[in-house]
Amino acid sequence: MIDRLVRNEDGFTTFGVVIALLLSLSLIFSSAQVYRVNSQAAAIQDVADAAALAAENEVAEFVLAARVCDAVVLSLSLASCVSAGLGVVCFCVPAAQGMGDIFVKAAKSFAQARNSFAENATTGLNTIQRALPFIACAKAALVARSSNRASSSDTAYMALAVVLPQVGEEIEAPTDDAAEKLTESVSNEGEALKEKAKEAERAEQEAQKAKERGFLADCGNNPDACMYERAYSLASLSGGSNPCYKSVDAWSFTVALKRARAYYRARLRQEAPAYDSWEERARSALRANFYRYACAELDKAYVRETDDSFSAYLPKMPKNTSEMRGTSLYTECVYPVSSAGDGLMMHAWAGCPNASGYGYLGSLAQQESGGFETCPICEFTGASVGRVASATSAVPSGFEYHYNRVAQAAEEYEKARAEADALGGQVRKKAGNLLDECKKALESLKGKRIEINPPGEKGAIAFAVDTAEIPASSGFQTSFVQERGSLGTRAALSGAALLEEKSTGEASALTALLDSVKSEIGSGLSLADLALELWSDLLGGYENGQQTLMKGLERSLDGVPILGSSSLGSWAAKKIANLFEAVGLEPAKTGSARPVLVNTSRVAEAGEDGFSARFVSVKAGAQDVFGSINEVQSWAQDALAHQALGGMLVGESIEIAVLEPLGSNGPSIPLRLPLPQGIRSVFDSVLGRIAQGIAGLQQEAEGVRPWK
Repeated sequence: MIDRLVRNEDGFTTFGVVIALLLSLSLIFSSAQVYRVNSQAAAIQDVADAAALAAENEVAEFVLAARVCDAVVLSLSLASCVSAGLGVVCFCVPAAQGMGDIFVKAAKSFAQARNSFAENATTGLNTIQRALPFIACAKAALVARSSNRASSSDTAYMALAVVLPQVGEEIEAPTDDAAEKLTESVSNEGEALKEKAKEAERAEQEAQKAKERGFLADCGNNPDACMYERAYSLASLSGGSNPCYKSVDAWSFTVALKRARAYYRARLRQEAPAYDSWEERARSALRANFYRYACAELDKAYVRETDDSFSAYLPKMPKNTSEMRGTSLYTECVYPVSSAGDGLMMHAWAGCPNASGYGYLGSLAQQESGGFETCPICEFTGASVGRVASATSAVPSGFEYHYNRVAQAAEEYEKARAEADALGGQVRKKAGNLLDECKKALESLKGKRIEINPPGEKGAIAFAVDTAEIPASSGFQTSFVQERGSLGTRAALSGAALLEEKSTGEASALTALLDSVKSEIGSGLSLADLALELWSDLLGGYENGQQTLMKGLERSLDGVPILGSSSLGSWAAKKIANLFEAVGLEPAKTGSARPVLVNTSRVAEAGEDGFSARFVSVKAGAQDVFGSINEVQSWAQDALAHQALGGMLVGESIEIAVLEPLGSNGPSIPLRLPLPQGIRSVFDSVLGRIAQGIAGLQQEAEGVRPWK
């Protein structure tokens, strides 16, 4: 009977089936239990990862705060140098010199605020840097605690984190004496520069008035009498030979010279007696002789004008006999001399009937020296030539009347321009030296930045434990697997490091913070606000370097009335733009640094302190690693016991420094580093409980297999 139960020629019995089923069920439930236990234990790794990321995120926050401070320091230095340069530009324009005083005052405030803020910010950053390892550790503890389920006792997560390196390098305040020295130079030289600019402006205004008079006499008075109108009416000149300009800015004395040359050539070609009489023929001959004289004189005339100089020679036409005696008309030998009885007779031209067979040609000077009889037909005397000139030079209806006004204006313009150019040269030299100092001050900024090597720069290692006592069969009771005791304390390691993200030109955490600082500056329409807007532009575009500098400069120059009678304002604006463009500021590093998970060995190997070396060497032994955890816990307790640290960690943030760009009377902007919420609870009690948990874990670590 029994044999039939256990043996069967077909290989299948009821007893065998039962045994097979029981074994299968046991294996299934055992596997499920193993999976449940492993899952319960594996949850601690997620907590360790979260703790490591949280710890390193505090380092990222510190890096971001330091970059904001660097942006403020750099932008204030730039604003100081640019404001000083703008002050120099304004000093070159009398109408803008009041603005120049404001810019120089702002430059001083920016330089002082920059140095004060740099010193206070580095002090604040160093203080925070010393507390940063604890802040990171506390954040990891808070994250682990928040992972516990409030409605269950299945978890009791605790975590500590170590940042590497544990001690950062001391941050040194970047000194910048160049900006303050620059503002002193601009202030000391400013008054002399302003006075020279006023003198140059006055001389330039006199020159412009002279040019305006010349313009009006040449063509500006049209349709009233002027050279243009007279040339058209008397010589029928038009087109290119007789242009009419509507603006003195487009006109020059060269226009008048060319018009006069064309006019006298035309009059010489056109000259003929107005009617048939010997007297009119004589006057026509004298007029032709005068036109030849005018053409010859104007052939020797010139106008030479550049941006930096002016010289001209426009000979004046004689207005009367007295002035005629001072010209070649008086000394040239062009008048026929014939015999008259026992004496001599001089004639107006060779066509005079009494000049037939004349012996030689004489001059007016010879005629007035005596011994010559007056011809009864042409009635030629020295006054005859004088009347030709005075007929058109002394009255507005004559061309020479307006031409002489242009010639006089050219003399006055040349004199005023010479004085203005000399004074302008002095202004350019003085202003150029100051602007060169601005450039040197800007170039000196390249190496004067806030540089940091903070704790956690290489990464963070988090140690997480779960000390909850969970029965092995909890939530999975079965008769197939007999279990005794409970799941032991679970532990895990995790590492995190900072990953530098490239700046995409879009809004980032840094630009958002800088925008919040900009919003505190405000803007308005008063002159003082121009300096603040300049700093705001430089701060807002911190990441773009040279491009931001030029845009801020251009925007500020748009608000300065640089156009005066002299060209000094335009020159200074162009020079400062060219100088600053050559500085070549590099774009700043503005990409956000964010924590990412990495292998703990990578973090430890990057560190250079004793903890890193021990961690790398003992990672294969769990008990030794937990001993390292105890060192971290001991360090954290020591940090908490420090009264200054405890006082600093009160509130939601830590004040780094207060920024006052225009001194105590201007806007006051505090810069703060936010603290993890609930850090006080860590300060008061959490680390103590973590220490107890780690101590319990260390007791259980005997015989645990190496942690791979």
